[in-house]
Amino acid sequence: LKSMVDNGDNYILIDVRTLDEHNHGYIPGSINIARGVLEFRIMDEEFWEEEGMYTPLKEDILILYSNKGGRSSFGSAALEKLGFKQVFSLENGWQSWIKEYPELKLENLPKIHQIPVPQGAGDEEEGGAC
Repeated sequence: LKSMVDNGDNYILIDVRTLDEHNHGYIPGSINIARGVLEFRIMDEEFWEEEGMYTPLKEDILILYSNKGGRSSFGSAALEKLGFKQVFSLENGWQSWIKEYPELKLENLPKIHQIPVPQGAGDEEEGGAC
């Protein structure tokens, strides 16, 4: 993965950990899709549009990672069943990455998942409806 990052190769990196885990540190450039919703979000055009990306094609290289590799292995198998042809799971996941690249710390990570709040948003009175 590191050589792919360094070479600027084309791939989609998906963090299948929970949002809370992701927010405590992640591999730069990764998109967070928790394992429990992976099959639902992978082809959700609106989700990918919000992330500023196109919906993955069946031929795209997808690299998944979790904390230690378990959830990403299951996620990879699920995506293969959906017809994705080049799906990989990062061996030993986030734990392996952070051990190999300890200089990667939360305060050094880019904030790529912050969506600006429009001016005046949240000024309305809170209601009970969804």
